[in-house]
Amino acid sequence: MANIELTVNEDGSALLDLAGAGEIRESIALDEVADGPAALESIVLHFDFYGRLARIEITDSVASVLPPAFLDSAKPEVDAALAAIERKDWEALKPLLHPYLHWGDGHKGRSRLLDHLQAGGELGPPLDGELRDGQIYRW
Repeated sequence: MANIELTVNEDGSALLDLAGAGEIRESIALDEVADGPAALESIVLHFDFYGRLARIEITDSVASVLPPAFLDSAKPEVDAALAAIERKDWEALKPLLHPYLHWGDGHKGRSRLLDHLQAGGELGPPLDGELRDGQIYRW
């Protein structure tokens, strides 16, 4: 199975690495493709020495280019939070959550969410994910 790594940056850009950090020989921006979808304006294809596609760069508005489920896979904080909730490891969960967290089912604030969980409360599934300062801010 191929190891595809997605790195999403805070400025809205992203890099989808298909080749594992190999040398790039040529890059082609797709922003000048006529009559294409708007997402093409933010995509740059990078090819290796042999002309194989090695990386796909998203230069802006990654959430408008890639599907949400794929973006969620680039958020290890979400996986770590879900695992901590399952283990009931509140000390491990706390630094993963932004102090001003907004949870999709109405919980606001890290302390209130932790109190709810520690009291045995249940949480609805995440609607979407947003990170700020490396912590889960909106879910």
